[in-house]
Parts: sequence; C-alpha cells; structure tokens
Amino acid sequence: MYDKININLDFTIKEAFNFIKTTRGLSNKKIKTINNKLLDMLYKIEFCNSLIELEDKVIVGDACFLFKNSKDELLKEIEIVPGKYEYNINLLRNCINRPRNIVILLENETYSNLDFQYIGNVFVGSGTLCVFNNSFYKKMNSLYEEDKDKFELKVEEILFSNENATAIDKQTIDNKYLISDTAYGDGWYAVFVKKNNEGKIIGIKIDFEADAEELLFESLNKKGEKRC
Repeated sequence: MYDKININLDFTIKEAFNFIKTTRGLSNKKIKTINNKLLDMLYKIEFCNSLIELEDKVIVGDACFLFKNSKDELLKEIEIVPGKYEYNINLLRNCINRPRNIVILLENETYSNLDFQYIGNVFVGSGTLCVFNNSFYKKMNSLYEEDKDKFELKVEEILFSNENATAIDKQTIDNKYLISDTAYGDGWYAVFVKKNNEGKIIGIKIDFEADAEELLFESLNKKGEKRC
C-alpha cells in the first residue's frame, strides 16, 4: 500500500496525503505543482482501507435514516454471503477525502467493473454514506423507539466520526458499520452488486459518478414499469 511515488521527490502514499492536507491553500508555485502531481497519482490508485465483518444482511444508506420503517424508501437492504469484507475506494480527481466509488468485496475475491450489476439507488441527506450490519440497524430502531435523544446522539456520533478524515483513514467502527463521505454531497447514488457462481452476493459497489436517475429509468423500462 505504501509504495513510493516518484515525482522528483519520494513520497509514500501516507506522506502524500499528509503533505496535501497541510499545504492546501498555499500559493507557492512549487508546492502547487507537487500537489497536482500527487493528486494525479493518487487518483490512479485503488486503496484498501480495512476489513469489516459483515452479516448475511446489510443496510446501505445514510445514518440519518436509521429510524423504523424508513428502509423501504431511503435505505437499501442487501442479503450477502457473511464474512470478512475488504473496503476499497477510488478517489475523485483532485480530492483526497471524497471517493468516486466504494467497493466492499468478500476477502480474497477479485473483481472488474463488468462484474457488478445495478440494483437500485440510495438517498444521502447528510453527505455521508454508511453500510450497517442488519443487527446494528435493528438496535438503532429499538433505540429510536426507547429514547430518541440517545438515538440522535448516536447518529451524530456516526456522522461526525470521519470528520476531516482523508479517504485512506480508517472509517470502520467496531466492525458494526463503515462510513464515508460521498463524492458530491447529498443526493441519490447508484448501488451495484457482484455475485458468485451460485448467484449469492459477495460484493457491493456504490458509484458516486454513475447517473443514478438514468440507471433507474433503464431498470424500470426493462421491468415494464413507469418512472414517477
């Protein structure tokens, strides 16, 4: 992960992120040149942040919508092969804390973009997307019913746990959920899945640059449904 990047100066990837963070906004032309070259290099690299233990059912969406009965409209429930999953990201161009996509893949599996099929969209209203184990989702539902103040505090803790984090900072929390900024803030984002030879899901991809509305339109056309 920390291979050297040669741009006349040698940087590890971690050093490159830290250099960009601490020098952003400076007017020095040489520093700007180094930053641009580092950003261009980082854009071409896929990062594996960490492993997360996922159950046989996960919820994809915004932590703001963890309350009861919101799932059908705002969150995506996905049945998967349980196990350890790798959290991979590709960066948005010229940005170190916003991914252009997130790929969650069963450990030791490989993929290409062609492996994934579109299954629908999720809505983000806080600029932050999360993936939760279903048991954590149920726990938050119970908390919402029992004590809404504690529920709100927990949601705030989730949403701000990655504040000021770069894209390679660890963003999994107690193996219960993972959290990331979106590429473009609030809105609808497309969700894809990868299946194994038995037709079971072993990968999830959230693509922040895909045209979510057009993909939904095409999907509804294939099913013979009308778009609202």
